[in-house]
Amino acid sequence: MRPDRPFHDELIKPGRLHGADHGDPAPDRAGSERRGAGCARRRLARGVKVGEVGSSRLDALPSGDVFGKTMAFNVLPKIDAFAEDGSTGEEVRTDQESRKMLGIADLDMAATCVRVPVPVGHSVSLLARFSCAIAPEEARGLLEEAPGVELRDDPANGVYPSPLEAAGRDEALVGRIRQAPGHDNSLLLFACGDNLRKGAALNGIQIEHRLFPTT
Repeated sequence: MRPDRPFHDELIKPGRLHGADHGDPAPDRAGSERRGAGCARRRLARGVKVGEVGSSRLDALPSGDVFGKTMAFNVLPKIDAFAEDGSTGEEVRTDQESRKMLGIADLDMAATCVRVPVPVGHSVSLLARFSCAIAPEEARGLLEEAPGVELRDDPANGVYPSPLEAAGRDEALVGRIRQAPGHDNSLLLFACGDNLRKGAALNGIQIEHRLFPTT
């Protein structure tokens, strides 16, 4: 989208925020005004009882020495080491690199980064806040013309991004674009990209072509 529109970007995924039905100490103590959340729900195979999933089947999975916790059938909200403020190295890099790439030094940015057991691909759930009103239709038009982006935003017909669909492609897939409720200057969207191509080797080639264009 247009870099002259500063936005607030929250990557809070996966998980659920509880408290509405069971009481939540945070609003009582600090006066909660705004929350953003991404939700990753379980998907059980047909015929598998909930009790079976939580017993011997998953208890037998190895935790390994790389992540410290079981990676299979799991998501881990830890990438790199934890800093004193509780952020991980990946979250710090996400904040810093976003400001650098967009050229907005004071970009209001917050991220929670998680590892998920997919073979390839990075995904991001975005809440983007701009300095003026923008409708989903306008955003789709801008993204359709953006280089390196493929718009996949027809959820009613099963068209939306996923990591497997982004694997082996140079384009970033973007979809699920919708207005943040009650905020005409904020959009929600979901994007996926092949991190082994875009963000790695492909970026190097594209930078080379930009710096040394062929005639």
